[in-house]
Amino acid sequence: YNSLKQSQEHLNAIYNSSPFGIAVTNKDGRIVHLNQRLTLSTGIPETEFTDSTWLRHILHEDRKNIESFWQNAHKYQGSIPDQTFRLREAGKIRWIQLKGAPMKDENGFMGLVIVMENITENKRFEQDLVKAKNKAEESDLLKSAFLANMSHEIRTPMNAILGFSDLLSSDDYSAEEKIDFIEMIRSSGKLLLNLINDIIDISKIEAGELKIQHTTFGIAPVLDEL
Repeated sequence: YNSLKQSQEHLNAIYNSSPFGIAVTNKDGRIVHLNQRLTLSTGIPETEFTDSTWLRHILHEDRKNIESFWQNAHKYQGSIPDQTFRLREAGKIRWIQLKGAPMKDENGFMGLVIVMENITENKRFEQDLVKAKNKAEESDLLKSAFLANMSHEIRTPMNAILGFSDLLSSDDYSAEEKIDFIEMIRSSGKLLLNLINDIIDISKIEAGELKIQHTTFGIAPVLDEL
């Protein structure tokens, strides 16, 4: 008797100190015992577990699936594999993972031992990782497009600088024309410098912080350069 009592006390200690919510059902699927952790993990009152109204807290999209597994496990005296569902909680979503194993004695099936764990933080962390991954992929695409565009843009002022430099060494042009060539070289140099500054901004692209800047400009000088 003392040995049996001691075993029961050990089981109760494990049952009540478990970090997981635990419930015991009867043959009909009604919860007959539960620990306090279950109400803390789910936010559902104990009375709603024992009177079988707790399922109403599950989001409509998940409820049918959980009800089906719950009923089939008791009907066919089997287990409930890992199932994840969402609970409503004051406008927020609480994620719960559920699993169940059958209990049997010499008379056969007695019910299920149900374990529920609040995995809301894990889900949030998982969603944050997905967002970070998507942002990194987007930044990588932007960077690739940026570099491809820059490699093309750099050729334009470089060709102008090299081309007009060659013309300056020729005797086929007047001094006035060569002054224009020098201005072209200077203008192309400024453009090249701006492009280099843009390339330095690639760190902003990697951080996803590159923003469009709206500025005023004189359209006549731009058309003259073109």
